Amino acid sequence: PSTTRPGTVCGAPLDAAGDHTMSCNYGGYKTYRHSRLVAKLRAILREAGCRVAPREVEVPGWRRPDGRGTRLEVSYVEDGARHFADVSIRSPYRADLLAQAAAGDGVAARRGEEDKLADYPAVPDAGLDAVQPFVLESFGRLGQCAQDMLRHLRQRLAEEAPHLRGWAGHALYNRWLAQLSVALQESHFASAQAAWGCGGAPLEVWQRPAELVAPLVWAVLPF
Repeated sequence: PSTTRPGTVCGAPLDAAGDHTMSCNYGGYKTYRHSRLVAKLRAILREAGCRVAPREVEVPGWRRPDGRGTRLEVSYVEDGARHFADVSIRSPYRADLLAQAAAGDGVAARRGEEDKLADYPAVPDAGLDAVQPFVLESFGRLGQCAQDMLRHLRQRLAEEAPHLRGWAGHALYNRWLAQLSVALQESHFASAQAAWGCGGAPLEVWQRPAELVAPLVWAVLPF
C-alpha cells in the first residue's frame, strides 16, 4: 500500500511506477502541490506588473452548491480590472479520461478547463468575467488557457520593457514554464518520498539544480 505518513497507509495499492502518489488524497500532498503552484502563479503575475491579492478571496457572484460564496486563491488587478484565475492539476490517468488521453494530447487539461468555466462563468450582473482556468496535467503539460495567459503576460511586459521583446521575451516565458514545472515535480517528489517511507520532505537533491533538476526542466521546455 501507499504510505503517506510514517507508520500509516492510505489503503490503496502503490503501482509499480508510483503514479498513485500524484493523485492520492491522503496526507495533504494534493493541497501542498496545489499551494506551490498557486504561489508560483502569483509570483509570475506580480513580475508581469499585476497587483495580486496575497491570499484567497471570497467571490459572492459565484455560488457553491450549498449557497456560500466561492473562494478563489488567485485574484489580481490588471490595468484597473479585477480578474480571477483558478489553478487545477488533472491526471490523464483518471479512469474516465484514460482512453481519450491515450489517443490525444492535452485531454485532461481541456476537461479541467471546461469544468472550471462551467463552475465560474461570466456573471455580467455581478461584474464578473469568466474565471481564467490555469490547468496543468500531472506530468507537466499546461492547458491552452494557461499557455495563453502566460503569453499574454509576456506580451504585457514586452510592451512596457523593450528589452524583453524578441528572444528575451521567449526566454522569460520559458523561465516561467520551468518554475512551474519544478514546483510541480518537487511536490510530486515529496509525495513519492512519503510513499517510500522517507517522511515526505524534499531531500537535498532539490538543492542541487545544476546537475539534477536542470534535466527535468529541459525536458518540459517547448524546444
